[in-house]
Amino acid sequence: MILVAGATGNVGAEVLRQLAEGGHAVRGLTRRPPDRAGPVELVAGDLTRPDSLRAAARGVNAVFLLAGQPDPPGLLAALRSAGVERVVLLSSGAVVGGDLDNYVVRYNVVSEAAVRGQRSTVDGAAAQRLHVERAGLGGAVGPE
Repeated sequence: MILVAGATGNVGAEVLRQLAEGGHAVRGLTRRPPDRAGPVELVAGDLTRPDSLRAAARGVNAVFLLAGQPDPPGLLAALRSAGVERVVLLSSGAVVGGDLDNYVVRYNVVSEAAVRGQRSTVDGAAAQRLHVERAGLGGAVGPE
């Protein structure tokens, strides 16, 4: 079974559709699944709260993820403990030679390092907090 994160977004919905049409067993993950049933199972879960993924990850051996979560290593550890063996990460070509002061480059670098099992010198939660501060959005982002 493949769990597709962001299943109601532009990319996730297309990945989910193509996998289902290809005959793969799939489940879509979204923060707020629609009330109506569709051709593919959609389940609730929030990638920023790995404890919310237990039910969604039941019976799943692969996950499609989007970069940019506040704690990629923690998220991946939760998925591994649920039995997930493979992760496919949508990242960005901007990572190669990218400027780590750029928020998008930074969170993709952190996510890629986590998926590869490497230690990143970039703190993802700190990068997101910095982005929020620079944008003047206020509020806390990620674990404190």
